[in-house]
Amino acid sequence: MTERKDIIDIIREEIDLLETKLEEARVQAKLLEMEARDKLKPEIDRLESELSKAQERLIKLTDISQQAFDEAHKGLENAVSELKKGVTRTLDILRSKSD
Repeated sequence: MTERKDIIDIIREEIDLLETKLEEARVQAKLLEMEARDKLKPEIDRLESELSKAQERLIKLTDISQQAFDEAHKGLENAVSELKKGVTRTLDILRSKSD
């Protein structure tokens, strides 16, 4: 069975990667024309908020019982998965607009 620390490390790496990709999306959005940038801003803001929540949930994982950990890490993995989809979708839109 995967150790708690290993699970936390894996999720932390995923969140760090998402943070990097979201920063890339912010930079690409700044380079777009104002109209396109304004359309993507709400999605980028939402993703930043979700990323912040995921980071807070990750911190809490270190201080809870094993049963609570088992339940919480599954929820966090789902949240990270949804974040991945949103960041990927946003980057795809940005890349298509910059072509």
